[in-house]
Amino acid sequence: MARRLHESCSRVCATTIGTLTTTGSVDSVDATISVLNGPVVQAFTIEPQDFEHSGRDKSFSKTFFFVNGSYAFEVCGTQSGAQGRTSKGVCATYVFTVAC
Repeated sequence: MARRLHESCSRVCATTIGTLTTTGSVDSVDATISVLNGPVVQAFTIEPQDFEHSGRDKSFSKTFFFVNGSYAFEVCGTQSGAQGRTSKGVCATYVFTVAC
């Protein structure tokens, strides 16, 4: 579907926004996004099998599609705590311009 959209509209570009990495055990991660300081929305869930494994290192990358323009894009990941531990979370903001 996204590929068809990309082919039919030359102003849509694919952009990979950062990579989530960990050396700990992996559990599912709930990801939220906010574009241009808009509302925060639940975007997707990263399941343990979605991570690429290389020894202790685990990583996950996600591709997003944008039309031409300038963006402030924030993506956050939250992993629930286990065995009484607190939840962990991280956010990153990316400011960029798409011109394709």
